[in-house]
Amino acid sequence: MTKKSNISYTDREGMIATSFLIIYLLFSYVMVYWTKTISNQLLSRENMMINVFMYVMPCLVIVVMILYKESSLKTIGIGKDSSIWLLGLTILSLVFYTQNIGLKILLVVISEEIIFRGYAAERLKASYGRVGSILLAGVILGLVYSLIPLVNQAITVLELMSYIGLGMMTQLILQVIYQRFGNIILSIALHSSLLFFIL
Repeated sequence: MTKKSNISYTDREGMIATSFLIIYLLFSYVMVYWTKTISNQLLSRENMMINVFMYVMPCLVIVVMILYKESSLKTIGIGKDSSIWLLGLTILSLVFYTQNIGLKILLVVISEEIIFRGYAAERLKASYGRVGSILLAGVILGLVYSLIPLVNQAITVLELMSYIGLGMMTQLILQVIYQRFGNIILSIALHSSLLFFIL
């Protein structure tokens, strides 16, 4: 099991992570809205274009930012061994995207874990503390969960609040697991298991 490096982040890095998550949310909304406008039909979470732009592209941006600044993916819980597995699973998920619901789930889970636990969790904690980082990331995650129903105009305020609650609960559980063990593979496995159990 690869442990993440013990790097202490500054308030500045917490603000960069906050800005990244807000830009990520806005970018995702624009992509979902644009895809709906072009296709002129109701969207679902199975739309590959949406998933690539909402999940894969932000992960690539994070990896580039990390490699440019810190030069080690260990800062997002990815060691040498796990990076090959994650890359392979992501490529496999993209190649066989339309044939297997499990691979679709895996693509989303790997991306969410890299974005919200691997990248944002520790950096947000530097600016907002443990509880504040869970709340902020959880609210943004809940808003990401609500994007497709929101763009399809099929959501009430109560449903929006339930998506935010789901995002906060997901963030709480998986961030505690990630911070306790420092390994993104464990949180990916738990997250995937929960989704497979629910679906």
